[in-house]
Amino acid sequence: MQFWLEIFSIVAAIALVVQVVILTLLFFDLRRTTREYESSGGRFACAGRPHPHAGPDSSGRHPAKISGMVNDASHIVYLARGQAQKIDRVFTDAADRFADNWCMRTAF
Repeated sequence: MQFWLEIFSIVAAIALVVQVVILTLLFFDLRRTTREYESSGGRFACAGRPHPHAGPDSSGRHPAKISGMVNDASHIVYLARGQAQKIDRVFTDAADRFADNWCMRTAF
């Protein structure tokens, strides 16, 4: 038992070091990207694009289209929830059957 505890501790320590290295590399990459963005001098600025609320008719331009998109999104969420519940039922049933069969095999 002591052997497995030592192996687990070594693997956990290696995993922790790898995670720290990855997070450090991500931090330096984010800093580099931020510096490039700031030094671009407004290349990515949205001065040339109109503001979404700038026009007098922008508030009521496409309410039917937006409401249709919201309805579609809610229907997709409804379908996805149903599929997730079906998958949950299948996996739960499979796990129960596996546990029952495993208990029957190990009981003898």
